[in-house]
Amino acid sequence: MSPPGPPWHELPVEIVLAIFAAAAHAALRDNVPWITRLSLVSRVVYDTVTPILYETMVITGNNTPLVRSVTEDARRMAFVRKLCIVAPAGADPWVSARTADFVRAFRHVDELDVPRWQDLISPSNSFRPRRLNMHDSTLARFSPPKLPELSAGLTHLLVAYPFYSKSSERRDTVRRRARFGLTMATVEDLEQDALNAMPALTHLALDMMRTSPPSDEEFNEDHLRTVLARLLKKAESATGGRIEVLALRVGGVMLSQWGIIAHVVTTMQDPRVRVWCDGRRGDPLALRAMDIRTGRDVWTEARKLHK
Repeated sequence: MSPPGPPWHELPVEIVLAIFAAAAHAALRDNVPWITRLSLVSRVVYDTVTPILYETMVITGNNTPLVRSVTEDARRMAFVRKLCIVAPAGADPWVSARTADFVRAFRHVDELDVPRWQDLISPSNSFRPRRLNMHDSTLARFSPPKLPELSAGLTHLLVAYPFYSKSSERRDTVRRRARFGLTMATVEDLEQDALNAMPALTHLALDMMRTSPPSDEEFNEDHLRTVLARLLKKAESATGGRIEVLALRVGGVMLSQWGIIAHVVTTMQDPRVRVWCDGRRGDPLALRAMDIRTGRDVWTEARKLHK
């Protein structure tokens, strides 16, 4: 007995293509090669699912030939909107030949996900994203003066949570002053300098993922409350009051600090402060790659903790 409903050939073409597109989006999580096979069904199906297949490019360090092949094909590169680098330092295509041509190929990229801001430096930087995730760089270590065109249009920024001790703060400031000739005296000044270079910013997030527990000096209730209040005030000043969200992503060993985090955020009673309790286990780099492919991030997952 055949199932109820019209056979496939009686469905409107728009509905059939919408089903194919939904199936392709679902396959991004764990079966990307299937999308390639799906694209071979027909020309119209190819035109429907190919933009989904190439929307996100993940650079692992082991797939440089594939990345080169795509970047040299203007037709496929026109679909790329998100770039995620999980390659070890020095193992991505930035360090190989034809760097300028490689970077220019990403002029359409709208979202960047990288470990450090230094991964964006190149002889011919042409990135103009609206969203930037830097999981291993704090706001104080971000250097917008080095990337003025990239910074000016940013609306969403994720950086590492500043687990600063007094000694690391002093060491970081001295290093920055020596490297860039800056006169800033404190981490707070460096943060303000970075935020001032991002006038379009409306969403700021702090990634609290760690593999080792922080010391009491690096993280405690007073420290968290001070950091959140300080960044809200500085972001408001830099953006003319346009900051809408300050989010925290909590995962790894920091889940053991959930009681402190929840208490601080709840008692702040600020509707802009939100938290993503990310209890997933697995390779952090693999999770990052999957998240950017599927559109999952701190902005979709963070929630308010107070009524």
